[in-house]
Amino acid sequence: MRKYLLILVFTILLCIIACSESENVNNDNEREICDDGIDNNGNGLVDCDDMSCSSNRFCFESNCDDGIDNDEDGFTDCEDLDCEDFQECLIERCIDGVDNDGDGLIDCEDPDCVLNPNCT
Repeated sequence: MRKYLLILVFTILLCIIACSESENVNNDNEREICDDGIDNNGNGLVDCDDMSCSSNRFCFESNCDDGIDNDEDGFTDCEDLDCEDFQECLIERCIDGVDNDGDGLIDCEDPDCVLNPNCT
């Protein structure tokens, strides 16, 4: 009876060790699918937060003048931060201390910010 009890305890311990190790394994062989809301490769980063998705069309605004939210982040064209360097999107941001539109005027000094609530 004691022999069977030792075998049972040993088997349970092996199972516990094997199960806990398998939960901690990073799934390096899995590819991150960049638009499904799941951490496919098990690295703790989901979709566009995962570096492997940095060039995926769902993770950046690919066309900044088409009137479409290409990366589906809720921002279209010049409203999307991905387009901030696109020539047509250079606008004064009004509260960042930078001459964003290149006209020599910064934030509230720029006439583009006259209606901005931070400048009244």
